Amino acid sequence: MKIAELLKQGAEILSKNLEDINAMFESELLLSFVLEKERIYLAVNRHENIDDETADLFFSYILRRAASEPISYITGEKEFMSLKFCVCPKVLIPRPDTETLCCHIIDEFSGEGYNMLDLCTGSGAICVSLAKYIKNTFVDAVDISDICIKTAKKNAEENGVSNFVNVIKADILNGFKTSKRYDCIVSNPPYIKSEDISYLMKDVRDFEPVLALDGGDDGLKFYEKISEIAPPILNQNGMLAFEVGHNQSETVKNIMMKNGFSDIKIIKDLAGVNRVVSGRRI
Repeated sequence: MKIAELLKQGAEILSKNLEDINAMFESELLLSFVLEKERIYLAVNRHENIDDETADLFFSYILRRAASEPISYITGEKEFMSLKFCVCPKVLIPRPDTETLCCHIIDEFSGEGYNMLDLCTGSGAICVSLAKYIKNTFVDAVDISDICIKTAKKNAEENGVSNFVNVIKADILNGFKTSKRYDCIVSNPPYIKSEDISYLMKDVRDFEPVLALDGGDDGLKFYEKISEIAPPILNQNGMLAFEVGHNQSETVKNIMMKNGFSDIKIIKDLAGVNRVVSGRRI
C-alpha cells in the first residue's frame, strides 16, 4: 500500500472515533514514527509502497490512538522546549503550556551558575530544560513516583545534562527538608480538583496518572504546601514560580502573599490564559 493511501485510511479511522482532532496530522505523526522519517518525507514520497508488516504496525498504532490513547504514549516521546523527552504511562505528558513557565524562569535568570529546585518533576521536562538553557545551573528535581524518578534521570542523560540534574524521591506534602538554599523553586504541581477528574477528556482521564493531576478537594493543596516550605530554603530575592490552572492565578497569588512573597507576577500563555504565577522572597 502506498504512503498516501495509508495516511488516508489512518485519518478516516481516527476521524470516525475521535472528535476535535486533526486526523490527517495525527495519521502523519504515527506513520512518520513507524518509518523513522520526518513528516516532509511522507509528502515527497507519497507514492512509495510500504510493506505489509510495516503497514500492519502503523494500523495497530492508529487503533490505539482511535481508542483515545495519547500519541506520546504510543511513540514514547514528546517534544518540549525543542528537546526530546521520553514519556510512558504513569508519567504526565509535558504540555506546551508549561513552556511558558520555563521561558519565564529563563528570562528572569539571565546569568549563570544558579541553584534551582523543581518540585513534582514528573518527566523532568522543567528541570532538564532549565539545566539545558541556563548555563552552569544545577537543579534538584523531586518526585514521589518511582517511574517519574527513573524517567527524569533518563531524560537528563539523553539531553546531556545529567551532571547538572539531581533527581530525588520525596513526598513534599509531608515536608521537604534540605540544608541547601536555592535561587529558584519551580513547580507544575497537580492542580485539578478531585471531583473534576472524572470530567477530563478521555485521553487524559483514562490514560494519564491521577497522581499527577489530583490537587485535592480545591485543587490547591500543593500550592499551599510549597508556598509554606519554600521561604526558608530560598536565598534572599529567590523566586518561587508555579504553573496554575486557568482560574487559579489570583488564588495562588494570595497564597504566596500570605507566605511572605512579593513582586508577584502573573504571566499569560500563548492562548492568553493566566498560566504562571511567580514571586520573590525579599
